[in-house]
Amino acid sequence: MFGYEDKITLSAINAINKDGEIIDFHLSFPIECDFDVPENILQMSIFEMRQDIGINGFNSFKIFIGTASSIDNMLEDGRLKNTIIRENLHIESLDRSICYFDNEKGEHVIYSTVNPGDIVVKDIEEMKKVLLDISNEFGSIKSSIQRIKKMSVN
Repeated sequence: MFGYEDKITLSAINAINKDGEIIDFHLSFPIECDFDVPENILQMSIFEMRQDIGINGFNSFKIFIGTASSIDNMLEDGRLKNTIIRENLHIESLDRSICYFDNEKGEHVIYSTVNPGDIVVKDIEEMKKVLLDISNEFGSIKSSIQRIKKMSVN
């Protein structure tokens, strides 16, 4: 991070729609101009890339649109009887955090598990606000690092 030849980038990638299909969407941070988020987006990954010792990248966290809950909570609240679980979704335990959305038939569609650090928002407008917040914080960090690097130049 503080090396002279290093480079860290942060991007929003791997956007998925309600049908589980990948959407053509990519956003690099910090955001330099006005941006739009596809109307049919349901989730995206925030990807961190480090180019200091080789090229290493990883998904830092995901942002989901929907409602966070668990199978246990949905069963208690009576929401589970009108629920569909996406194919190939592995839920390790009934108290595991999940994310769902309501489809046009009024069914709750569980489409992902939620890991610590992931963010669940209620709609696209809230997603855009979170993306702007991430952008502002990342821009601030990059700017601070550049100022520290300049301090060591004599």
